[in-house]
Amino acid sequence: MSEVAPRIDKPRVDEPRILVIGAGPAGVAAAIRLRDRGHATRLVDRAVFPRDKVCGCCLNMAAIASLAKIGCDKVVTGLTDRSLNRWEMRLGGRSVSAPLPGGIAISRSAMDAALVAEARRRGVEVIMGCAARVLDVRRDGVTVSLRMTED
Repeated sequence: MSEVAPRIDKPRVDEPRILVIGAGPAGVAAAIRLRDRGHATRLVDRAVFPRDKVCGCCLNMAAIASLAKIGCDKVVTGLTDRSLNRWEMRLGGRSVSAPLPGGIAISRSAMDAALVAEARRRGVEVIMGCAARVLDVRRDGVTVSLRMTED
């Protein structure tokens, strides 16, 4: 599913003062926390979601607890019924395992898309397909160039 994002040519007076670059789990969590505290927040990512990612198919109990702190645990756990109870590694005929209570297996692309949708629902301005480049860092702020990607 492709999303059309607004072209950003020059800053407006009403521009959000906080820009979060990267709409993975950490970026979404930061944007949601800031927005929940009343800050106008923009979240950008050069990719257009949903996107495939190699990593991040398993969440342990601590990861789910982190999502709960921003009110997103049910958003993610509601996407799967695959629970994880045990972790096991095998190498050269040997194996080691450990309990993994409260974990889930989930598609990373589904999780990312759901978290971005939740951020948008909670008032974060989300722009996909937007590359960010930090131009200048000063005490009173950061100058960032935003450019829509060709993807």
